[in-house]
Amino acid sequence: DGETLSILTQLTLNGRLHKYGQGTLALGGPLRFGPAASVVDEPTPCSNFLAVAEGFIKPLAADSFNGMEISFAENAGGLKLDISPDDSALREFGLRNLKTDSPFASEGGGKIPVSFDVPPDYLPMDKFTLGIATVKAETLSEAEEVRTLFAVKRPALKQIAMSVAVSHDSVKKLATVYAQFKKVGFSIVVR
Repeated sequence: DGETLSILTQLTLNGRLHKYGQGTLALGGPLRFGPAASVVDEPTPCSNFLAVAEGFIKPLAADSFNGMEISFAENAGGLKLDISPDDSALREFGLRNLKTDSPFASEGGGKIPVSFDVPPDYLPMDKFTLGIATVKAETLSEAEEVRTLFAVKRPALKQIAMSVAVSHDSVKKLATVYAQFKKVGFSIVVR
């Protein structure tokens, strides 16, 4: 990986944003859309495209990419998440992208790679869940389709099993893809 550019303040999009280079674009502030004279909270036509040609994107807050139509090139690194994010909504929902009907796309129809940043001193709990992405989904079958968009890479954590699942909220019409982690075996940590 390369360097990380973290933008923690409001970002306003008016058109197409291209992300190049092997580094990570990390967003943590709110998104707004449109030209300077009429900036709004909801995406307007052709104001909300993010094309990830290389490297990674990383949400620092659950809604920091909400409203973007995100397209990943075949060789892009994909979506990167902290294994233990500070934002509780990010931990529960992952990258929440509810303001668009086309939240994710992958050139060539491939899966979007998902990886985790794990600090060297991180000690996982016995069992925990981490949201990957939450999007609109009318039905359970649509929710299952959302799950198939992602290729989730197991982080380098010793004695941790990982599985990926999807939940569907039939009232709010949302699908959340999440990773479940569980310690396996016996371990002793001596510091």
